[in-house]
Amino acid sequence: MDMSQRWILINLDKRQWIQPQGSWVATLCEQGGYLDARQPFILPPTITIRGAPPRENGGTACRSVSLSSSILSRLANELFDAIFENVQDYFDCICLGLTCAFLWEVARRHIHKRYEEDAPSSWIGDRVVCAGSFSSADDEFAQLLMGERGSEWTAGRSQNLFSFARRHYTEVLPRLQAIDTLNVRALRYAECRGFGFQDRKNLYAVLCPFNNCQPVVAEAKSSGTGVIRNLSKKVYVREDAISWVIFGREWHNAGSIGLAAVVWLRTAWSTHDSMGLRHNPISAHQGPWAGDRLDFVANIEVLKTEVREDRFPVAWKDESHGVVKDLIKVWERVRKETEEDEADWAAHAGDAFNTPINVIVGFMMPGW
Repeated sequence: MDMSQRWILINLDKRQWIQPQGSWVATLCEQGGYLDARQPFILPPTITIRGAPPRENGGTACRSVSLSSSILSRLANELFDAIFENVQDYFDCICLGLTCAFLWEVARRHIHKRYEEDAPSSWIGDRVVCAGSFSSADDEFAQLLMGERGSEWTAGRSQNLFSFARRHYTEVLPRLQAIDTLNVRALRYAECRGFGFQDRKNLYAVLCPFNNCQPVVAEAKSSGTGVIRNLSKKVYVREDAISWVIFGREWHNAGSIGLAAVVWLRTAWSTHDSMGLRHNPISAHQGPWAGDRLDFVANIEVLKTEVREDRFPVAWKDESHGVVKDLIKVWERVRKETEEDEADWAAHAGDAFNTPINVIVGFMMPGW
């Protein structure tokens, strides 16, 4: 059983946290695990909710084309906005909007607003620390990070940063998981409320993931050499430096290493050195970037054009070499311990195979 400490990535400014699966080393090394560390730093998604699609007969997916036959036609347009603003459940906004094409044109602005509120906000430029569960409660560095953060922290000195954040901060889903739930939740609500065939068809027409009128959630695309910047220390790490050193190495799942691994590697903080390895090769439990402000940029050219308030260029320092050396040390240690575990398992398996049958039976059935 793995008794290594657990870790959560905390946004000290937004009072949020996420918890990837597995130990620190498992998150760093396992395929796809490191993605949870990068997702919060993706730019906010662009969400578009289009108009109701036309039917084959020239009508719309909504019940009627206008409000001419409805008592609502007597209301001023401003009142429709007021009605939607006061509808608390975003799914009720969808249902009311599907009443007719005109109402959908009003409703989709409000539905768009609700979708944006549900979409995870970006952590770009925020103070981030990866906190360990075994850290002591009287950790001076954690107290320095928190500063005067409110009465909860002052009263919670019996808790370490890990426990405090889980109790007082908000857990957020990884971005990709949260985005996928937006439309699924609407379809689930429709089933729970007993939507009939036509109502379900109308809903599916405007929210179906296979329809060109779905809410479009587009992530920002990047080009060029990616860079992770430490805005607090004015240092950066280049993605191509990490890719170059990994190229050609026979490491298990080495292809999963990327800029997000730098977040996990550099921001970890705990007074206990348990990292999921029998030996901690680089004192990774006390990362030099813990509590610093981070962001990702798509192109290294951005660093060359950034200037301070006094018009002088910002002096950025490239720390790619040091980060790559630390990644190599961790990966080499992971590989060594994996090989040792496999050798131990093979040895035990061989011993079991060579054990006489009467010894095995005597152990399993005493007195037989």
